[in-house]
Amino acid sequence: PVSGGGMPRCVELAWLCGRRLGDELGIPVFLYEAAATRPERKNLASVREGQFEGLRARIGSAPARAPDFGPPQIHPTAGATAVGARKFLIAYNVNLASNDVQLAKRIARQIREKDGGFKCVKAMGFHLADRDLAQVSMNMTDYETTSLPTVYEAIERLAGEAGVQPLESELVGLAPAAALPGDVARRI
Repeated sequence: PVSGGGMPRCVELAWLCGRRLGDELGIPVFLYEAAATRPERKNLASVREGQFEGLRARIGSAPARAPDFGPPQIHPTAGATAVGARKFLIAYNVNLASNDVQLAKRIARQIREKDGGFKCVKAMGFHLADRDLAQVSMNMTDYETTSLPTVYEAIERLAGEAGVQPLESELVGLAPAAALPGDVARRI
């Protein structure tokens, strides 16, 4: 939701869009996040599990594998799609002043929700070959639950325990001003 209507309106629009894609174009549609019709489809990663080949093999094989809208088989040219309603996803990266990718991966495991870290944080550690730096790359799925400063401070602390400091952080794409630290948001 950007303005007006909130999440209920976004869910309504996701359902309307999904139904049109399924009915008019014959594309199988899987609803996710707030628009999900099944708890196991709330997380987009669960919907996408197995990638395209896995979806093609299992679509329509059981009632739980049926799309929310459209036919129970892959469209011959358009494939399948996921339509959702969710809060802003913020892509946020922290580059470490080190090329130790194992450190970045260890920090990612410690901060991501699925491994017991912060709620609404998905994280991975990478090596940026062009800069020879390690990066903790994150998708923040609800900045009101876990803020960018919260994860930055955790990364700073965890890296510091290994004798490394963050070099810089970056947003990839858009983020609501409310998600940014107060001093940054005031300058916008």
